[in-house]
This record gives sequence, C-alpha cells and structure tokens, in this order.
Amino acid sequence: MRFNQAAWALAAALVLVALAAFMVPTPTRAQSGPFGLGTVTLGSSGLCPTGPTSGWLSGMTCQNATVSCLSSSPYNVQDIGVTYGYATPGGTPKGTIVILTGDGGTSPTDEISLDAQYASDYLTKYNYQAVLVQWQYDWEDTANGGGGANSNVGYAACRQYTLLNYIYTTLYAAIYNSHTNPTAGMCVQGESAGAAATTFALAWYGGTSFIDKVELMSGPTLSRIDMGCQVANPPQNSVGVCPPGQFGCNLGSTGTEWTSTLLYTGKALASVREWTGNQTPACNGGTTTTPAENQSWEAMSVADSVHATFNYPYTRMTGWLCSSVTAGVMNNSSGQGEEFYQLITSGTQVPKFYQLNDVQNCTGPENVSTGAPPQSGFSNGMAAMEFDMASPLNPSNNCQKVIRQ
Repeated sequence: MRFNQAAWALAAALVLVALAAFMVPTPTRAQSGPFGLGTVTLGSSGLCPTGPTSGWLSGMTCQNATVSCLSSSPYNVQDIGVTYGYATPGGTPKGTIVILTGDGGTSPTDEISLDAQYASDYLTKYNYQAVLVQWQYDWEDTANGGGGANSNVGYAACRQYTLLNYIYTTLYAAIYNSHTNPTAGMCVQGESAGAAATTFALAWYGGTSFIDKVELMSGPTLSRIDMGCQVANPPQNSVGVCPPGQFGCNLGSTGTEWTSTLLYTGKALASVREWTGNQTPACNGGTTTTPAENQSWEAMSVADSVHATFNYPYTRMTGWLCSSVTAGVMNNSSGQGEEFYQLITSGTQVPKFYQLNDVQNCTGPENVSTGAPPQSGFSNGMAAMEFDMASPLNPSNNCQKVIRQ
C-alpha cells in the first residue's frame, strides 16, 4: 500500500469543487448488505481538468458529490466529498469499469499502477465506459482526517459501496438494456487499498448483487488489519502465499509458494494508524498490543469473522499479487491479499474461472502491471489483466453481465 498525500484543495480548484446551491439527495437502489446503503448528493459538474498531472482522461466529465452513510452512533461516519469522472465510448458500450486507486483514494489515478492507461485502454480499445474516482479525504478515515477515537475502516467502506452502487444505478443503468445491450457488465478494478474497497463492498455490503466482475491488484491490503498491526511474542506476522492445494492459485510453470510479511511499515503504517483511530499501544509500534486492540483491528478488516461473508456467486473475480521484485523490497500487499484469498476455497463461492495469479519480477512490491504474469503470451501483467477484464476473446471471465437468479 502506498500513501498518497495529494491535496484535495489543489484537485478541487481544478475540478469545480463548489457544490451546487440546490442539492437533492439521490437514493441508491440495489440490494444492500447488513449495514444498509447511503445516499449520494450531487453538486456541480463539468469537464474534468486536463494535463499530465490532473489524473483525469481528456474529455471526461467530472461530477462532484457528497456521500453520506452510517452517520449515526455507533458508526459515526462523516459525510465526505467525492468527484467521479466518466467517459462513454461511441456505439454500444460493453459495460462500465470503475477504477479505484490505492492509499486514501485522493487522486483519481496512480502512475505506478498505470490507472490512467487502463482507463484509456478500456475506453478506446475495448469500448467500455471508464470511471475514475477521487475522494476529498482518505475514504478509510471515518473522521475525515486525524483519526477519531471511534474510527472503523469497515464502516468507512460504506462510502465506496454507496458510490459504486450509485454509479450502477445511474451511469451503468443508462447503457444497459435487457433487449439491446443485455451483456453489458458492471465491473470494478481496485489496486492495493482500492482492492480493499472493492472487497469490502462484496464482503461487508452485499455488492455481489450488482458487481459482475472484479480485478484485484496487489491486495486487498486491509484483509486482516490486526495481523498487520499486532505485536506479539512470538511474532505471528507472516503467511505463506499460494501453498500447495490452495483453490484458484495460478503459479505458472516456474512459480512456487512464497512467504510474505503481514506487517504495515513506512507510510502505509502511518496511514493505517490514523484510519484505525491512533490506538495505544500503536499499530506495529514495538510494544506488545492487547487482545482488545487486536480484536478491534480484526473487527474492521475485510476478512473479519463477524460482519463478512465470502460467497460471491454473481461476481467474477481475478487477483494478482507480486511474488518477487527486481528493485526495492517486498511489502505486505501479497500477505494481506492472501488472508482474503485463502477464504475462497471452492467454486461454489464464486463463478467459474476464479484465479489468483503469481506475478514475478515486479518493478516494485505492488507493480503487478509491469511484472511477469503466469499466463504465457503476455508481455507484462497489464496486458494479462486487460485481457482478463475486457477482451472479447475471454468471454468466460471478462466484464459482462452475470445473470442473477
């Protein structure tokens, strides 16, 4: 997970942050999970800013909005501003692909993850509607900065779920037609903490009711926050990724199980401490953490044992994790990802062709796009992921409508 300090103030100046004087809450309409569904209040809209540092694709329309959900006690999730940019291809779009960046999601694209290139390719090469998202504050922080005492990342994820559902009921609904465009899919690609946002939508909020396909890159990095934070004796902060017999693992011809740390370090550690309420003793702070703390961290994780479900019968799923790097050192993204993927144990939980891919020789610990995928015939991970998500030559597992019964 990489921490992005992109300031909302700068982006807002470029993206028409002033909300319209008359704001009408627009309720979303799909089935929700145990915590219910929030509302999206629209603000101003216009063409997204252009330029190499804007993060938006040229010609995208940017819509400002406020997301409200779980605002009452004990959840205390504050309202948060968001801008989503979208571009729709000509002709008959094949579906909608929403791309969620890592860190706090405060930038619409991430250069390391090549989000802008993915969005451009999905739009121009594959004829999908492309959507990018930028949050005013880190979406994981219920207090919108500073990390309140009652912070809970799982509750904060209602923001991402509510926005995804709103996009489904508006942008996607405008292109799907049961007679003239019946195969159009509603799909999400998430990287690092964006993969965590995507899996929170599935595991905590019932997103399999409308999300047809997910592409999960270098994560989800918030699968077991407790295992990334707890200080124990003896240490219990590593995991074997793709051990023999694990369902769905694709190691290719040369891959093998690898061991990954689960611990948060560096800038990611500072972010997680804030998102989880700056508890004492601190997350991975060198002082033995208490059972109550560990339980608190687990209870706000994607793969917690109370709120989450791991059956997604209507959502095609593909994961990608780096097993080795050509520069730098590995981080905890593959270990945290494994804590989620190991809970997918059979084909009854997901549609056919679920796969977790071992990506070797990444140029950084989360650079699955530039690494070597296990599938033959692809120059890099990006080519393999685009094929998996969008290619018409991959109809069994690409982004298209999954029939719900």
